[in-house]
Amino acid sequence: MGRSDSISQEQRGAPLQSAAWLPASHVLAIISGTLAIGAFTAYVIRHNHQITLDHWRSELSASVSYQNWTLRTSLQQSQDDARMLADFAATRELLLGESNRGFSAGDLTALKNQVLDRFEEYRTIYEYDAVYLFDPNGRIAAQAAGIEPGTSVITGPKFIEIFGSVVRDRRFAVKLAQGAKGELTVVFLMPVFDSADSKRPPAESPIGVVVIIDRFARDLLPLIMANRTGSRTGATVLLQMESGLGRYLTIPAGSVHTSDTLLQGAGSAVENRASFGEYVDNRGVDVLAAMEKVENIGSVLVRKVDEDQALSDFRRVARIETIAAMSILLAYIGLIFMHNRNAVALAMRHGLERQQYINQVLEATVAERTGQLEQTNQKLQRELAERQRAEEEVRMLNADLDQRVKERTAELEVANKELEAFSYSVSHDLRAPLRRMRGFSTILLEEHAPQLTDEAQQLLQVVNRNAVQMGELIDCILAFSQLGRQPLRKQKVAAADVVRVAWQDLSAERDGREVEITICDLPVCEADPLLLKQIFINLLSNAIKYSRIREVAKIEVGCKKSGVYYVRDNGVGFDMRYLDKLFGVFKRLHRTEEYEGIGIGLAIVARIVYRHGGRVWAEAVLNEGATFYFTLA
Repeated sequence: MGRSDSISQEQRGAPLQSAAWLPASHVLAIISGTLAIGAFTAYVIRHNHQITLDHWRSELSASVSYQNWTLRTSLQQSQDDARMLADFAATRELLLGESNRGFSAGDLTALKNQVLDRFEEYRTIYEYDAVYLFDPNGRIAAQAAGIEPGTSVITGPKFIEIFGSVVRDRRFAVKLAQGAKGELTVVFLMPVFDSADSKRPPAESPIGVVVIIDRFARDLLPLIMANRTGSRTGATVLLQMESGLGRYLTIPAGSVHTSDTLLQGAGSAVENRASFGEYVDNRGVDVLAAMEKVENIGSVLVRKVDEDQALSDFRRVARIETIAAMSILLAYIGLIFMHNRNAVALAMRHGLERQQYINQVLEATVAERTGQLEQTNQKLQRELAERQRAEEEVRMLNADLDQRVKERTAELEVANKELEAFSYSVSHDLRAPLRRMRGFSTILLEEHAPQLTDEAQQLLQVVNRNAVQMGELIDCILAFSQLGRQPLRKQKVAAADVVRVAWQDLSAERDGREVEITICDLPVCEADPLLLKQIFINLLSNAIKYSRIREVAKIEVGCKKSGVYYVRDNGVGFDMRYLDKLFGVFKRLHRTEEYEGIGIGLAIVARIVYRHGGRVWAEAVLNEGATFYFTLA
């Protein structure tokens, strides 16, 4: 039997392996070819994409650098004009003459006419809106203005701020400002000094300022809007940067898309070096952009082109390359399948020849195995019958056990109800004589005090106090016994808030004392909020009570990283030898005459902590303080 089984396994393995849909070697060849073709295609596409980006980086960077150069050149020309007017001898003499009363009125008039003629000549030739001459105090000494005199510009707060900085720093400045009707203007401010540049003292203050006002739309905007890349979607925009924020100067206000990233990217632009990147412009369109800082006017020049147009040729070529790679891959896979088909056909032919022999071996094996299966079935039937009998016995035992559990549960419920009734009955029966004792002793003290001796009155007061203490003992015993029956309602609790509420409830106990409490960061825990508050009330009350000997009582509530909460005080502490008595009912380590209480507060704390699945313990040094620890899980 063993030999025939071995032969059948050997013979059956060959045809099945040959008839496999695709051998592992062919699958590996397909995967390798797919990875190779895909990697090569991805490399070519990525290389072409990088070439396209490099082309546009070079194109846009060169364009924005050229336009920035033209802007700087235009601004430099206006700066040279302002310097020529500031260095004009008549300009200095006019400013000095107005500040010096020794000049005659005729001399001042002649000087002013010379200055006005020169200012008007420059304004007319270079088409400036206005040219002003101010003294250091901001008063106009001379002006040459056209149709738009620029009054709204020189009276604005921004101009006053720039004028003050030019006088203070003694250097040229050029800024963008809002003109009449909100039109953007370029303002050039050149300080005028008493002496020539080569002989000027380093700390000399200017005697005046030449101001040239030019419209942005006339001078700079045509240079910005020129399209030098030849692309359909290419455009140039100018961004003004103020306090790290940017705004468009060549685009109408309110037309900026919420996803605009050009303004964010402009904050990192540098002067004399164009930066390139992919952004989203004010229309919400993906663009390729190069930007360069125009330091003179605190702005950033941006040259951009739509990404769809910039990458259109690359994407068309990438689609063609992808189609070609897929065609090559399909042809390669087809060849592998054809080779595999021929190999499978040959293997099937050899397999059919061996199949007859295998069938004979299998028939003999089936007959032999059939006899074995019949014997096994009979054995299984006997085992099944025995298992059914065992299951029936287990079912009967479980039913009996369930009945016993129900009976015991009912007995426990009856016992708990009887115990609760007994507790209330005992408390009622004990309270009645206590009330009579307190009542009669009070009547004797209030109505018959003159007939009683001092000793008798003291004894009655002792009886009254003991009756009150006995009532408190009964109430505490009932509260302690009810803790085990009270349902536990766990939830997420902010422990620090619970401590603050408990501390507020204990305000009467610390009245008239100086008590300092420190509440550290306490993590959120899972507990019954009412029972957790009772824990902190009992521990804080203990800390207040046993620290009364201190002139300044100090209490700290905190939590360690391991989830251990603690309450620490600087009170009298206790002897660690008596630690085992600390959490027992009516166990006290100090006399009642020294510290009031009945010795059940810490027992209640222990009962609540144990119900939460935690533990409680304490550490202390006699006359130095105590620390009580507890966990909730």
